[in-house]
Amino acid sequence: MSNILRTLRGAESEVERLEREVARWTTEAENRRRELADLERDSGAAVLAHDPASAVRELTIRQMDLRTWIVGAQGASAAAEEQLVLARWDLDEARAVEMRDQAAKFTATAEAHQAKVTTLLAQLRELDGVDYVPFEPSKEDIQSGMFNDGHFSWEVPHGTVLWDPVQPLLDEASRLEQRVAAERAAAARAVAPVVPTASILVPAWDDVDSESQVSCRISEGVGSATFEVSTSGQYGGIEVVTLPDQDGSRMWGKRVKLQAGGGSAKVTCGGAVLAREVRPGSLMANGTQSVWVDYSRCPSCRSTAPVTKRAKTESSDATKGAVLAIACQNGCDVDMTKHAAAISS
Repeated sequence: MSNILRTLRGAESEVERLEREVARWTTEAENRRRELADLERDSGAAVLAHDPASAVRELTIRQMDLRTWIVGAQGASAAAEEQLVLARWDLDEARAVEMRDQAAKFTATAEAHQAKVTTLLAQLRELDGVDYVPFEPSKEDIQSGMFNDGHFSWEVPHGTVLWDPVQPLLDEASRLEQRVAAERAAAARAVAPVVPTASILVPAWDDVDSESQVSCRISEGVGSATFEVSTSGQYGGIEVVTLPDQDGSRMWGKRVKLQAGGGSAKVTCGGAVLAREVRPGSLMANGTQSVWVDYSRCPSCRSTAPVTKRAKTESSDATKGAVLAIACQNGCDVDMTKHAAAISS
């Protein structure tokens, strides 16, 4: 018996053993539940028929014993079922290996046969001067034969027949392997801890009216994650977010004023910083309201002016990028090429 066949037989035996274990402990739990139900139903009569104190003690001990048995049997059944799932995966994988082994044997036989045929055909070609090929009827031949007597048949070369089982075996082996791989991956994801992530999407530097989006989420898996979201501004503060929430949502988000010129946001989980954004700026008043803006001084009139564009930097936590454009409130026409060195924040 080959190693592959021994492995397959072992996998089949393990599946059968675990199926018996599941059935055994499931039956055991059900029997104990029925026994407990009967005991509780007849407990009143048992107390009346004997010394009440003694009867109650005996009933209590028996009930505790039965409940312990039920819990133990249910646990044993559940554990056996988990092992049975793994054993069935192993069995399917062993079947796939055996199918590929069978396909390899059929292939070797077909190739050996074809080698002999090729040699003989070459000899015929050398002897008779023409190629000999197997007869294969045309579509017209088949239709004509079926019209005359209802059927049409011809001899198929043995070499062709030898190849017939190869591809179905390979296809079924691939199907089993892919299904087991997908189920193993799904099971691994189901017991894996969640992975917390967060992001802060901010508008461009020259988009001073838009808001930023702060969000956090958890990946597939089990368990939960608690985030601490810190934001600045008029409606800023610290929020504690636990996902999944009461509705089962695995994602949370809010919009905050973190536009070009003023504000910060940070999302942490378990002490680790998942996302952070800091936009430099100051609080300025335009006569009717106070707004956060990124500002610099106009090189012409030296008054403060909102920055409408900055050069990009690797991180917003780093020093501000070079000022590329401003909007002077006094109407100065600033030549950035001429005043690039003079403009600073």
